[in-house]
Amino acid sequence: MPQLGPILFALSTLGVLACVGPPIGSDRQHPLKEEPAAEVWRRTAMDAPKGGYRIVPGVEKLDPRVRGDSQYWDEKFFLPGAMPLKQPEVKIGAQPANKTFPDLVRYEYRVSGFEVTVIESSNFTFAWVGGAVAQANEGRAAMLDRVAALLFQMKAGQHDWKLVSVALQGDEERFSTNAHVDAWDLHSWEDRADGGVKGGVCYFLFFKRNPERIGYENAAHWFSDPFRKSLGFW
Repeated sequence: MPQLGPILFALSTLGVLACVGPPIGSDRQHPLKEEPAAEVWRRTAMDAPKGGYRIVPGVEKLDPRVRGDSQYWDEKFFLPGAMPLKQPEVKIGAQPANKTFPDLVRYEYRVSGFEVTVIESSNFTFAWVGGAVAQANEGRAAMLDRVAALLFQMKAGQHDWKLVSVALQGDEERFSTNAHVDAWDLHSWEDRADGGVKGGVCYFLFFKRNPERIGYENAAHWFSDPFRKSLGFW
């Protein structure tokens, strides 16, 4: 998949990365493959090159704000045993914002027989899940549901997420629990989650939409200046 182009980056910096909400009374609807926020965040996670991350030598070395934010959202998205910060062995990387990508943290670990890579910004949590093998007569939807049930909080609080197929293109099939609602217009993180199967690998996208705040965070300013300096980018 190609790198994020100038148009998508402009969208992310002018809208998706700004800590503002949608116009009052907006009711925008988009096909999943064209939707601005979800598409930008999905492509951001998929396209960010692994070589762009600097090694963080332990959970305790993460920016305290980032670590606290990750823990807060991990408890909402992941089952207890699958949370990145709770793993006995986890590789951590961090990439400060640049002209193409926002501040990103990457976690790599193995759990429940899966190779999990979590890519996180202040506005989304994206997880690649490798090692899932389709069982006999099991389609993509059934495999995605089975993997999700082992790793994520698919039913908790006010939500009972059911991933439904919404787009099929080449080797990728995309799913959503609530595709008709623009991710930018969500009232709460519980209102929608997305997923997909690409080249036989499952992925999941969760939105960090806090109902107690207006809009999303500025994803280019998630890291503190001291943390950027510790990574050698300042």
